[in-house]
Parts: sequence; structure tokens; C-alpha cells
Amino acid sequence: MKRFYLFIYLGIFTCFFSFAQTTLPSEKYLIEQYNLNMSTKNSYSTIEALPDKTKENVYAFVSQSGDLTYNNQTYSASGTAGLLIQFKISTGEIVWSSTLGNLSVPLYRIESVLQDIDGNICMVARGDFQNGSELVLGNQTFAFRTDLKPTIVVATLNTSTHLWGKVRFIYAPDQQGLIVNPLFDKNGNFYICGTVNSSVLSIDNRQVESVGSIPGTNIFIYKEDATGKFIYNKQTSLVTSSSINNILFEVDNSENLFITGYISYITGAMSLDGVVVKNDTLSNKYDYSYSDIFLYKINSTGVVQFGKTYLYSGNESPLFLKAMPNGTLYLCGEYNGIMGNFPTTSGELFYNRFYSKISGENGTFLWSFPLYSDVYYSDRNSYHTMMDENNNLTTSANFCPLSVTFMGHTYQKTNSKTGTSNTLVARISSDGVLQWGNVLGPVTTFETNYIDNPKVDFAGIGSHLVLQTAPLLYGTNKDFAWGSGAIPSVSMSGGMWGNMAVINNSGDVVYGYYQEFTKTFEIDSLHYFALRNNILSWDVVLFNTNSVNAVRNVSFKQENELKIYPNPVLDNLIIENLNITGDFIEIYNIDSRLVLKQVNVNNRIYVGKLQTGIYMLKIGNHYTRFIKK
Repeated sequence: MKRFYLFIYLGIFTCFFSFAQTTLPSEKYLIEQYNLNMSTKNSYSTIEALPDKTKENVYAFVSQSGDLTYNNQTYSASGTAGLLIQFKISTGEIVWSSTLGNLSVPLYRIESVLQDIDGNICMVARGDFQNGSELVLGNQTFAFRTDLKPTIVVATLNTSTHLWGKVRFIYAPDQQGLIVNPLFDKNGNFYICGTVNSSVLSIDNRQVESVGSIPGTNIFIYKEDATGKFIYNKQTSLVTSSSINNILFEVDNSENLFITGYISYITGAMSLDGVVVKNDTLSNKYDYSYSDIFLYKINSTGVVQFGKTYLYSGNESPLFLKAMPNGTLYLCGEYNGIMGNFPTTSGELFYNRFYSKISGENGTFLWSFPLYSDVYYSDRNSYHTMMDENNNLTTSANFCPLSVTFMGHTYQKTNSKTGTSNTLVARISSDGVLQWGNVLGPVTTFETNYIDNPKVDFAGIGSHLVLQTAPLLYGTNKDFAWGSGAIPSVSMSGGMWGNMAVINNSGDVVYGYYQEFTKTFEIDSLHYFALRNNILSWDVVLFNTNSVNAVRNVSFKQENELKIYPNPVLDNLIIENLNITGDFIEIYNIDSRLVLKQVNVNNRIYVGKLQTGIYMLKIGNHYTRFIKK
């Protein structure tokens, strides 16, 4: 999972600019079920979070938290150790917590978390491992080698028993370029993959890699089955001076492992079990700045099926790799230079994106599309890609030209300066059909060459998309516009900490919300969990889309809202709206199931027998939400 850092932007101006467009209503589609604050002892702590398989809990891994305060309760961690916290999604309460490390061996950075097929959660963490000490995870201790100090630990929490297993220590004495990416396949096999520029690398007592005579970064792969039995390990070896970067790993349903990245230096080459890939970019043989994308495939038993590069004159780099159930792959990234058949047409010379689907059998392209973006600076290269449950590809990419043509459709910027960038957001089906596309841009009168849309991130709520943007870096207005033409169809007022927009299946913005969140993900088709970094503390937030009985009601109006007290409630709930009439009072739970229905008598109802949680109260076409204590 990605880690985000929150920056404070100064110089927010307050001038306003008007387009002939619809103003986007705000804060109606997403309803906060709760917003609870969490304060850590150390302001530089970070959080990686993931819902469990039941979608009833969120597990949050907090690094270097020290003592943590949440909802007026303190949770203790030794020294600068971290905490693992289990949130109950329906109420936001902490139902279980455990320490991560201790005073002797603190885990100072949680790098990623992921889930196996049984819903158990795997953690990758860097720690300050001292000889003669042991790693403490909750009530368990784990010894590591005394001849070497580990750099990273990979461990899996059983969410049913709260016990740790598959604890693997990774030793890289030089600690150079060590990046670890664990994977699980559908059969429960466990992979530890990554890159390292160290003289030797070991996982526990097994030596996985030795660099060899040519110094440089290499790729390593380690696989074991669900019981912990070792299956195979491999490493690449550099044939000539090379540089490899942006390495991505993906495993499909047949246990085939795919590895992509880029290799640079014109003479660069590397080998995996004798299968060589090399940079065939045509340029000066001593040029290290040009690069080619490579792709390896390893089958379930560890046999390298193929290795290839995609040959062009320029820079290519993969940014997204995802396996689909039918054995095909999405491969997306960026490239410079005029290219042949990757993608089908290159568009222009420099700073482009590509989106493609390739065969998992031989790595050939089934379809591919370019986007000429002309965006050079890395902080303007907004790029985020997501595959949904229907295998659609949703992606974002910044572009600088006044208009761009993508998949046969032309999109225009909201401002007229060629040096500024807007963001194209598009959804593509697995058949390579554009479902919709729109441009997100700043609403501003401050026409300079330095107005940029910032990073864009998104997650799903059912068939809808929640798009997030950080604040604008420059300009006289922090508002946003959305559409496909020079005059956007919708504008949305900006907030100091960013914006959110809910987008439907047709690419239309339904509602907006004035807030940016650090970590977001879908719980189910109606609920959305978010964490927000407030520099010195964190907010834990659960959203519910505006719905009644699992049907979204996008025409929600303030006059339809019931006014109730007390909320939270223990037994009797009173409805204050004196003019509300209806034959029945209905109560739905967090899953939108009807749990209580009775004749409306004096606008009051007894809820004492309901379980603790969040509910929706409905009378006729009037409704609200409440928390049962």
C-alpha cells in the first residue's frame, strides 16, 4: 500500500472565478457516521491500514506511535514502538490492540500491509534490530540470527487468533537498495520478492542472493507454500553494467509470477536462469539515461517461461501491473520518444503515458493506447491506476497541451496556458473500450506557467468512484472544474486540505466534499473508511453513502432529514420534527437490512434491544442516522 505525507501549503488566495456551469453541491452524498481523533506520542508516526476479510474490522499498523490516545483512552507502547489497532468499522471503537516492537527493537517504519486468501494480514516493517535482542510482537517474541542483523521483518497476523506466524527476517548486510514486496496467490503460496544492491541477501538461514562480480541492483524471488515449505528462490545477475528500477511483481491465478521494470545503460543486460533481457534502445552505447521495459514470466515450479524487452528509442518505465482472472495483464506506464508498435501510435516525442493489455502467455500486446502528456517535472506527474471488480481500468494522468486526444476522444483544459497541467481521468474496459473520460482542472484567473493539478487518488464505492485531490499549489482560486470541454460541466469549491468528488458509472460528478484523506478504501458498496493525517494527530472516519435500504438517494435534501435526540442513544429515541407524519417507523442496520419496524406513535421508538452500532431511521421519505450505544 502507498504511504502519503501531508504538506501545508501557504499563500491560499481568495479571489473567485465564474464559469457558465453547474455548481457542484457538497457534503450530501457522503455522510460521516463518525469522526474520531487519534493522537500519537510521535508526530512522525505513519499508518498503514487494511480491512479484514469480513469487512467488520480495520487493522491499522501505526509505526513509532509511542503512547496513543483515542476516544479518551490511552494505549501504551514501549518507548518508540508502534501499535497494531483493530477498529470495529460500525462504531469506530478499538476492540483490540497489540504492540509492534519494544524499547530494544522498535519497528520504525511499516512499509506495506496486504491480505492473504484467508483474510490474515501480512506486514513488511523495518526495524532497529540489535544483536542479543528479540523482536516483540504483542505477547510473542521472535529470535533472529546473532551473526547478522536483519534489516526487514515480514510477518503475518492471524486475524482470528491474533497470533503472528510466517515471521521471516531478511538480512542484507550492506542494506543498499533493499525493497521487499510480499505476495500471496489464490492457493495460499507466499512470495517474498524485491530488489537489493547488497553483496548477499538471506531470508532467515537461506541465502537467496549473492550479487556476483558485477555490482548493481538485482531482483530476488523466494516462494513457499501455505504450510511454510520452501518451493524455490531465484535471483537475477547483471551481464553488463546496468541499472534496473521501478520493479513490479504480480502473480496470476495459475501461480505464474510476472516481473516488470526498466533496464538502462545502452549496453545494459541481465539474466534470470540464463534468460537474458537487455536494453536495445538505439543511441550512444555509453548513454545510461535511455531505458527499455522488460518482462519476465516464471511458472509455478520456478521455470522461467520468457524474458523480453520492448524495443524503442527513448525512455520507458512501467507504473502499473495487474493480472486478470483470464491470464491477461494490464501494463501501464510512461515513455519518451517516437515508438513503433508499443503503443500502436506514439503520439509525440516526449513525456507520454501508455495503457495496454498484454497476453500472459507470451507478453504480446492485445491492445494499447498512448496519451501525449508533455509533463516533465515529477511533482506534476499525477498518475494513479486502479482495476475494479469488473476488471475495468480507471486511471489518471496529468497533461500540459491545450487539448489531448485519447482513444479517439479530444479533451480540453480548463485554462489556456500550455505550461500548466490538468488531469485526465478515464475508465477503460478490459476489451479496450473507453467507458468515459473527463478533465479535472483548476478554476482560476491566475494564468501562469506554474498552475498544476496536484496528486490524484481514488477508491471505489460500489460502481461509483471517489476521487481525491490535494490542494492546488498555485493560483487565485482553490476551486476545481470537471468536464471534457473548455467550459467544464461542473465546478466544485475547494478546501484548504483538498477535495473529494463522487463520480458515477457514466463519469458524472454526483457530489463533492471538502476534504482530503491520507488513506481511503471501500468497505462495501455503501461504506467508505478513511484516515486523515492532521500533522499532530489522525482522524478516523467512516462515511456512508446517502442511501435507504441499499438504494442510493442522490436527491437527498435537507428538509427530508429527521431531527432526533439523544444521539448516541441507549433506549428511547425521540423524533423532534413535529410535522413529520407516517404510518411506520423503520430502522435499517449498517448493511441496509430492515431490523425494526413499528407503528409510529408520537414520533418515538424504543431501540434498547438493538445491538451497538450505526443505524438508519426512516419515516416515509424522511430519514436520518443514529448510533446505538
